[in-house]
Amino acid sequence: MNWITILLSYTLSIQGNCASIEKIYFLENNFWEEDQRYVETEKGVFSAVHIIFLKEPNCNFYLFTTAKNCFYFESFNHAYTFLSKADYDFINSCVKSGDLKNAFLNIVLYFFDQPLETEEELNDYTGRKRLVSTYKPLEKVLGNNESISEFKKIQMRLLHVKARLSIFLLKETVEIKDIAETEITMMLKEYGQYAIFEFHYFEGYTDCLKCVKDFLDTLCYFELIANDDDRILVEAFFGPFIPSKNEMKESEFVKRLLEKFDVTTPHSNRRDFVRHSEIKVCKATNRFIKICVLYIKDKLLNKELMLLMGDKYNFDFYIEKLHSIISTAVKKVSDVKRLTLDEEDKFLEEEFDMENGELKKLEMAALNLLCETDFIPNYFSKVLGKKIETLADYITIDKMACDFHNIICKIINIIALKENPQVDLKPYYEPVNDDCNYKVVEGFTIKLEDGVTLKQIKGFNDKGKIIKLEIDEHYIVDQNNSYHFVKKVLEMDNIHEIELLLKDNMLNFVVYRINVKKSEAVERFIH
Repeated sequence: MNWITILLSYTLSIQGNCASIEKIYFLENNFWEEDQRYVETEKGVFSAVHIIFLKEPNCNFYLFTTAKNCFYFESFNHAYTFLSKADYDFINSCVKSGDLKNAFLNIVLYFFDQPLETEEELNDYTGRKRLVSTYKPLEKVLGNNESISEFKKIQMRLLHVKARLSIFLLKETVEIKDIAETEITMMLKEYGQYAIFEFHYFEGYTDCLKCVKDFLDTLCYFELIANDDDRILVEAFFGPFIPSKNEMKESEFVKRLLEKFDVTTPHSNRRDFVRHSEIKVCKATNRFIKICVLYIKDKLLNKELMLLMGDKYNFDFYIEKLHSIISTAVKKVSDVKRLTLDEEDKFLEEEFDMENGELKKLEMAALNLLCETDFIPNYFSKVLGKKIETLADYITIDKMACDFHNIICKIINIIALKENPQVDLKPYYEPVNDDCNYKVVEGFTIKLEDGVTLKQIKGFNDKGKIIKLEIDEHYIVDQNNSYHFVKKVLEMDNIHEIELLLKDNMLNFVVYRINVKKSEAVERFIH
C-alpha cells in the first residue's frame, strides 16, 4: 500500500535574495496508491479526505483534499499536498507549549456513489455520502512511539460521539419528535431507496426512532414564546401564562437583552451629549444593537439557534453571552454614521452575519459540557442496562450515536427530497475506524525568487562525499519553482547537507548550503 504525505509549510527567518527556505511537516498516509484517482469499495467510491486539527474545546483547522492534488516520491511511493500556515502554527504552538493533552488529528474518509476526481465535481455532488472518521492524539502522529492509553481511546470516541450528537442542535431534529410514527414509516417506505444506510447497533428503524425521541426528551432547550394574539386571548380567559423553566416570552427576552446595553453601553444617557455628532453616533449604535437583538430573537423563535439548558447554562448565562457577541459586532461599525440609510441596513446585517460563528460556538458549548460530565455515560447506561466503564462500552455508544445521526439525517433527507429531488443530502457516518496509519515527519522547501534558476544541486553524506540528487527520488519540484525535501527520504541515503548553485537576475552565482537536520542554510555569492 502506498503512502500519501501532507505538507505543512511555514517560512523560516532565514531568507536570502535568491531563495526563501520553508520548514514543512509531512503527514504520511496510506489513502491512495500512486496513479489512483479513486478507490471502489463496499462503502462506495473513496475519493476524498477531510483533514481536521482539533484542540478541545474549540480550535479547528480544516483541509479537504483528493488524490489528484497529491504528488509522489518514486522510491517511497509517497504523495504530497500542502496544508495551510494556520495548520503549521497550530501544531508548532502545541509542541512549543507542551500542550498536547487535548490536541488531536481527525481524518474523515469520504465515500460517494460515483467516482469524483476534481474539486468542482465534489462541490457539485448532491448524492449520498458515507463518512468514516479516524482520530489520533497529535503527540502520536508527531512520532511518540508509546501505545495509546485506553483513556485516550475513550476520549477520542467521545470526540466522535459529541460530533454525532450535534445533530440534536438542528431545528429539523427537534421537529421529528412531533411527526407521527405512521407518517415516518410511510416516508421511509416511499423514499427509502434514495437514502440507504446500515444500522450499527439497532436492529431497525422502530427501535432507533424510539431511542432518538427518548434522548430528545432528556434535552432541554432555550425556548422563546411568541407574543401572538391567540395567547393574549387565552390569557384573558384562563389567566397569565406561566412559562416553564426553559421558556421565556420574546418580549421579556428583548427587554432583558436591551437593558444590558442600557447599563453597559457608553453614553447611554443622551442628556450627557454636548455635540450633535455624538448624538448621531449614539442613535446609529442603538439602532444597530436593536437590529442584533431582534436578529437573535428571530433565530430563537424559528429554532435556528438551539441553546441547551442545564447547569450554568441558564437564562442569565445566555443573556450575558449574547450581550458579549452583540457588543463585538457593534465595535466593528464605528464608521456607520458615514453611510446612507440603505447602506446602513445592508452593512449592519452583513457585519452581524459574521458573528454567526460565535453563535455556533455558543450552541456547542452546552453540548461540550454534557460530554464532559456524566450525562453521556449515565444516559447510555440506562439504555444499555449496564455501567459504562470500558473502551468497548464507548465503542457501543459510538455505534448508537451514529445510528441516531443517520436515522435523523435519513428523515431530514427524505423530507427535503419530497420538495427538491436535487437537494444536497446530509451525509451518513460510520463508527470510528482505528486501522488508519499516519504520522507527521519533517522536511523543508526551497522557493526560488522570480528570474532565479537552479544550475546544480547535490548532496553530501556525513563523510563529506558527494551524492547525486535525483528529482522525484530525493526531492519534488512544483509549478511554482519550489523544491520540496523530506528529511526521512534524505536520511535513508545518509544525506546530511544539500548544496544548490543558483543564478540570479544580475547573472551572479549564489551557493546555498543547507544543513538537513536543522533545516538551516548558509548563502554565499560567486561573481
